[in-house]
Amino acid sequence: MTWPPAPGGPGRPVQRAAPAFGYLDAPIGGVILDSGNSVVKNLSTSRQGFLPAYDPDSCVHCGICDIVCPDLCFVWSDDGEGEPAVRLHGIDYHYCKGCLKCTDACPTGSLTELREEDGWAEENRVPLFPWLEPERETV
Repeated sequence: MTWPPAPGGPGRPVQRAAPAFGYLDAPIGGVILDSGNSVVKNLSTSRQGFLPAYDPDSCVHCGICDIVCPDLCFVWSDDGEGEPAVRLHGIDYHYCKGCLKCTDACPTGSLTELREEDGWAEENRVPLFPWLEPERETV
């Protein structure tokens, strides 16, 4: 009966991948090497084919949709008319996962379930972080 050679023996040399950093070239602790990785790169690949469609005419800006949203994808800002109130401008579909909790919670029906079609989310999205957006070319 023969036994297989032990690891590191003459018949089986040990091979190990070199580490990415050593003690001489490791980055300082706590430094984020790829900054903004969760904001810029989250493009909702986990969406299940449904989206909330927003109708601004019937919205009363109550904020219940934003309370139940696990992804915080609703875009709010001051109304610009001198009133100390915030208004819902729309949804950033780059962050929306399509769970539709907002459509269930909306008291006025201004958020409705919509079957996702190619290009619809990109056309109707309102950027949550406009300063991170590349300049869009208008065709």
